Order: sequence, then structure tokens, then C-alpha cells
Amino acid sequence: MTFEEAKKRKEELEKTMIEIPGVHGIGIGLTPESTEREFSIYIDVDTKEAAEKVSTVVRKMNRSDDDIICKMEPAPTHHIGIVSEEEQETDHNGPDACLSDDELIPDRSRYRPVPGGVSISAKKGYYGTFCTFVISKDENDDRLYMLSNKHVFATIGNMVCQPVYDKGNRVGTVVRHADYTTQDAAIAEFTADRSNGSENTIQDYGKIGGYRALTQDDLGKYVIKRGARTRYTKGKIENILYTTYLVDGSVVYDCVKIAALDQTPTEKYVYSKSGDSGSPVIMEDEEKLVGLHFAGPASDSGEYGICCKITNVFDSLNIVLP
Repeated sequence: MTFEEAKKRKEELEKTMIEIPGVHGIGIGLTPESTEREFSIYIDVDTKEAAEKVSTVVRKMNRSDDDIICKMEPAPTHHIGIVSEEEQETDHNGPDACLSDDELIPDRSRYRPVPGGVSISAKKGYYGTFCTFVISKDENDDRLYMLSNKHVFATIGNMVCQPVYDKGNRVGTVVRHADYTTQDAAIAEFTADRSNGSENTIQDYGKIGGYRALTQDDLGKYVIKRGARTRYTKGKIENILYTTYLVDGSVVYDCVKIAALDQTPTEKYVYSKSGDSGSPVIMEDEEKLVGLHFAGPASDSGEYGICCKITNVFDSLNIVLP
């Protein structure tokens, strides 16, 4: 299919597919092994029964399922992290101050100045990732803001701390949420001295040189993500115009699904886990910010992540990079 044909096909299928138990995502991706750049509809399911039901429903619609790829993957959830009481009281001054019980060491270190891609918290016992600093498009507003997910910042007026929730770590106050149907995003006013903010800088990556929209031409390209839980990871853009149905029942439209690098018998690559919510997503070879990570497998297996398009986020919140 051409991309325009795929868009039309997705619109025809989407309402019906979401009614099938076990279906948790639908988007557009490249047709595997196609000699030309052709597109298919990807439908993500978490049970064999759901996959069989998808094929049955498509046939009843008198349509071929040749252009549909049913992929078995765990359902998604918000990638908020949990901080234990022991970790909450740990001295967060070293790069590996907090250890987890698995092979990945979350980065909940205290950074001043604060770069993007590091741990933040707006509620005791929970943490996510700070994406980057932004400013308002309103020329009369000269404040500096912090960008992350709505589910990380939670309630307007919440205190934002880096790295964990404690008055001594306060760096901001939540002031605004985006429209949740297409963006899981929010901003907090940076209340610390502006010299304590490292603008347009991502930890372990360096400077970003702007931002841009994602299109069908980016399918198959590689991105970098920097999160508080899995730190610096790499993934491949698998689906765009992706609609995701999270385990809590919420739905987010016009997202981008990113797959971890190919798995091998001896290596298991991870893209994101709980605690990475709010991570910046950057085009690998362009230094351009393209996404705001917000969800991944509820199983915390790490094989994929879902991000909001950064252009959607910026438009909704009326913000840009400094």
C-alpha cells in the first residue's frame, strides 16, 4: 500500500479493532521484505485469541488481511517508576547512588545544573524523567519551564524535585497540562536559579540542535532515548500514526512506537522501562528532538516504547526550545 492508502485503511479498521479484547495498538509501519517502500497496518495484541479474532473480523469485512501485521506483544502502561523508602533516603550525589535489584542501575543522581534525561519526582515514592527545558511562545512570558509527562508531574501546583521528592531537591512547580488525547505532557515552572538549568543539553548525549516533526519517511530510522531508569538506549521507529490503548483504559492518538534493537540468542536489548516516562527521544544522526516518551510494556520487559510527537506537544502547550 501507499502511505495514503494505509492511512485510509487504518481509519476503516481502528474503531472495530479496539473493540476486540486483547488489541492494544494500531499504527502504520513498513511492509517487511518489500522491494519498494510500501506500508502495512500493524495491530498489536497480547493474546493468541485476539490475533485470531482480528483475522476473523477482517474477513467478515470482506477485506484481505495481507496488508495487516498482527504482532504479539505485552500491553502498554505508563512508565512511571517507584522509589522504595530505602532509596528515598539514599544520598543522591554519585552517578550510581541508587541500585536496583536487576541488571539496570537507575540514575537518580542529583544534577546541578540540571540536564534533560535525568530523574525527577512530583510525588513521594514515584519518579520519572525530565525531558528538557522549554520556553513559552508568548514573548511576554520570560520564564523557563521543565517538560515531562502529565502522569509524572500529576497535579497542577505540585512541587517538582530532582532527583527524588524532598523539599531540599525542589526545582519547579507544575503549571500546565497538554490535551491528553494526543499528548501525555505537562510543564513545570523552573523555580531554581536559571544558572542551575542546563538548557538544550541531554545527559550522556550533549547538546540538541532543535526539534522536528516525524513523518512516514522516518520509519525504520534510529533514535536515542535518555531516561532515568535505562539511561542511554537506542531504538528503531516501527510505527507512526499509532493509537495506543493503555492497561488503565486510557487512549492516546497520533503516537510513535519505537522498537528495541533486534534481539539475538545471546543478547537482549532494552529500550525503556518504568521510570523512563518523560524521556527525550532524539534522531540518532541529527541532534533533533522528535519525541516525548511516555509508555512501554506493562511487563517491564523493555522491548518497545511509545512517545508523543514533540511537535504535537509543543503546539498543545504553546512552547519551543530556548
